[in-house]
Amino acid sequence: MTEAELWKALQEYVHPGNVKVRLMLFWTSNADSDPSQRLVAAADKLLKEHGLGLDVRPGVPKQAATTLPYSRVVLTGNDDQVKEVRQLADTALGGAQSILPVIFCPFGEVKGATSWSTNGVTFKDLGSPTFVFINSKVQSADGLTLLHEIGHAAGRGHVPMGPTDKIANFMSNESTRTGVLRAQVIDIANAFFANASAGMVKSGSKK
Repeated sequence: MTEAELWKALQEYVHPGNVKVRLMLFWTSNADSDPSQRLVAAADKLLKEHGLGLDVRPGVPKQAATTLPYSRVVLTGNDDQVKEVRQLADTALGGAQSILPVIFCPFGEVKGATSWSTNGVTFKDLGSPTFVFINSKVQSADGLTLLHEIGHAAGRGHVPMGPTDKIANFMSNESTRTGVLRAQVIDIANAFFANASAGMVKSGSKK
């Protein structure tokens, strides 16, 4: 296989199915800035280039119906706070499964945090299905924070940019990322929140 053929196989893979990545967006009541439109548009563009789509509910920008009554700055290292916000989202989900909750809120890592350095974080081991926090206080240069966290939720780790790489991968921490690998496309397509069907599954139902 030539270098050009290898590049195409790894970097230009297009998924053959009609798969939608399903998200439910939430905002805490103190999320006074809302990057959701920019982040959803950036994720949607890159996913479409690789044969995937987004099913975003209820939509963007901030929606009254999915604004959670929570007005504190969340400390991501405080499991009790994180679980409290997640429980509010669970109540709003009404038992819906097969969808990734994404919560826009101001958060810090430690008490009194003012740097707002972290753009997003994915939680997997807090006694509930995987969910994502997006920091409403900061935005990445390329707008790919949401897609980066979708990658983590699908089980992908960071992929640093190598010395011979022509473009940065969306799972790197570079400031401008345009690359998506074949394995990442496949893992996102196989994630619990991605399905060829556009419907959500209610707990206890068969589908």
